[in-house]
Amino acid sequence: MIREFVRKYPVFSALLLMFAASIPMMILRDWSPSNELRYLSIADEAIADGKLFAFSNHGIPYADKPPFFLWLVMLCRLIAGSHCSLLLESLLCWVPAAVTVVVLDRWLCGTAPGIMDTRRRMAAALLTLTSILFLACAVVLRMDMLMTMFIILSLRSFHIWYTAESDGSAYRGRERWLMPIWIFMALFTKGPVGLLMPIAGIAVFLVVEGRWRRIGHYLGFRTWGIIAAFSALWFTGVYLDGGSEYLNNLLFHQTIDRAVSAFDHKKPFWFYALYIWVVLLPFSPVLVCAWLQSFRAAEGRSSAERLMAIASVVTFVMLSCFSSKLFIYLLPICPLVTAMYPMVHDRMGWKWDWTKPVFIAAGIIAIALPGSCLFMKGINEKSSYGEFCKAVPSGEDVSTLFIKRAENIDVYLGREVTVYDSEDEMLDNWDGGVLAVKISTLEKEGSVSLRTRLDSLKHTDVGAFRIYDPVR
Repeated sequence: MIREFVRKYPVFSALLLMFAASIPMMILRDWSPSNELRYLSIADEAIADGKLFAFSNHGIPYADKPPFFLWLVMLCRLIAGSHCSLLLESLLCWVPAAVTVVVLDRWLCGTAPGIMDTRRRMAAALLTLTSILFLACAVVLRMDMLMTMFIILSLRSFHIWYTAESDGSAYRGRERWLMPIWIFMALFTKGPVGLLMPIAGIAVFLVVEGRWRRIGHYLGFRTWGIIAAFSALWFTGVYLDGGSEYLNNLLFHQTIDRAVSAFDHKKPFWFYALYIWVVLLPFSPVLVCAWLQSFRAAEGRSSAERLMAIASVVTFVMLSCFSSKLFIYLLPICPLVTAMYPMVHDRMGWKWDWTKPVFIAAGIIAIALPGSCLFMKGINEKSSYGEFCKAVPSGEDVSTLFIKRAENIDVYLGREVTVYDSEDEMLDNWDGGVLAVKISTLEKEGSVSLRTRLDSLKHTDVGAFRIYDPVR
């Protein structure tokens, strides 16, 4: 019965396996302080202030990201009534990951049906799902996976449009309208890279194909008109919600300044050449070699393989040229590289069965993910804030010292927190209430006078944090 189900629904079976393996982690893990907790706090503040386009984080304008993903976080907050449902909000990334895998499967089956039997379809899906960066982004609450989904959708829509006109006939189908909508949604989810990746990939692909005169046909008035029309509505909403200063911050400071001279995440040009081997684990040697082989042995390549190869390389070079770099920015490349592999393997005539190691790796990961949850409580106590917030007495004022981005623990506590940026500020201003500190930083950087004052108070240690409560 199970075998028959897998035979009929190989991709769904792969998704079901990895989703089931991820559920314990999605339920038991805690929000990361650096980004996830901040997004939740911004969503709460936007709901309280009635904002839809101009966001703030504790009163400080937050124009780093477009609104679409934050709207989804706000929707989950309104549905659940709180941010306690990690599984619900984790679906904001798992659903786009599943859609991406399904779209790639349909793309491969439509382009190379002869090589995509049931076994290879399931293996191809698992090859994408077991890539370490793709799997991590399917669980972590970030907008990168949603943007990746829209980018893959836009490239597939273009390819359908392009191949439909390969005989010289005019294409009148819906993909010529969907492609610019997907491109705008990628922009509306993450920002300029969502616009630049598909546009640059399509343009370079047409140049390489010797059809550069058709760039205006595919990326002409219709495409730019749709993107411009939706962008105008967006920017109008931003202006009405946040004013000209917020709009300027969104359009220039967070785009041009970040790309040319990063004020955050600044890395050297070769950064991605090093990390591409990490983000494609556990099969990065094979995948990178096949990726390079697609250019070295170009004879017999299908148009789908050529588009995936060119779009991924163009994105890799473009991202390397930007000043701001994080390894997670490589996510849109991962599904393209993994989807190319079955085509490259078949075209090159490689004899070894690539599906076996994929199934083995998927089985190991499917066991390891739930198993890692045995250590989740300890991980949460040391790296996240939810566990120590549970130990904070209700109704008391809360202050923090030596805790990174502690202002966002209002998500757990349901009230504002006083954040002391320095020891002197805390000693001058703290006049009671609960004080939470990071133990290691206190012992390393805290002065004798600070430790003497705090040692006289009753405290509770929770993982990496210590809670002082003079009232108790």
